[in-house]
Amino acid sequence: MTRRASRWLIPSVAVVALGVLWLSTTGVDGRESIDLTGFIQPDHGASAFLPGGHDATATICGDGSCVQAVDSDTALLRKFATQAEAEEAAAALGDRGRLSGWIVVELKPDGLSPTDQAQLMQGIDGTNVDSPD
Repeated sequence: MTRRASRWLIPSVAVVALGVLWLSTTGVDGRESIDLTGFIQPDHGASAFLPGGHDATATICGDGSCVQAVDSDTALLRKFATQAEAEEAAAALGDRGRLSGWIVVELKPDGLSPTDQAQLMQGIDGTNVDSPD
């Protein structure tokens, strides 16, 4: 390697390494910015498991307990301002609650089979995990 190439290569590698380290320690998780209504759009895989899905933010989050909500025949999805709030809400639901970052999925009785529950959560868990885009 020439001296000229090493002058830019070594600092570039260092900058990239520092960027990766920063991202890994800041907990970047695109689920923070997810619009829950995206899950009920026909082109999203989760919509098949959320029949009758509609924005319920005004009625469910009107008291400020959450920042967004989508209700359906099978589950209620709520997004919280912090992961700690989401964790607390999911824990309060017991077996009916599922957690995905800032999102809590409250499964309704007799709404989804265990297989469908797993597929719904796979669709939610895999959305915008690494990027807010």
